[in-house]
Amino acid sequence: MSYAFDDPYFEVDAHDTSNKWLVYIMVELTAFLPRHPQWSLVARVHHRSAAYGTFEDDL
Repeated sequence: MSYAFDDPYFEVDAHDTSNKWLVYIMVELTAFLPRHPQWSLVARVHHRSAAYGTFEDDL
């Protein structure tokens, strides 16, 4: 679950509205070379969703 104290800029900019309570999903992928473990490449995706209207109307 995710609660936004302020309206998130990206949600309002994309949908002209936002909901305080939404489902939060975060996926992270890390890759590194065994010979150079001090270096890594990280990709992270954050997503807030109304879960198809489960908590609020879909954005």
